[in-house]
Amino acid sequence: MSLKKILKKLAGKKPNKIYSPVEFTRRDTEILEHIMTSGVTMTSTERMIATIQACKYALECDIEGDFVACGVVEIRLLLR
Repeated sequence: MSLKKILKKLAGKKPNKIYSPVEFTRRDTEILEHIMTSGVTMTSTERMIATIQACKYALECDIEGDFVACGVVEIRLLLR
């Protein structure tokens, strides 16, 4: 089997288990697993981990401001 076929086959598979960083609490891991398995995001696991860590840092350091969601994919891009 060619490398191209192997990569295509692997790209279509989702991991059975979501691995989280050692810094994550059990609750953080539960949140990550729920988000990644519910189909509500197209964000990669790595980027979702970074987002969770950034939010936790902002809350723990009492950084003032608001959280804003951006980078929303337009539905017409998904329907191609």
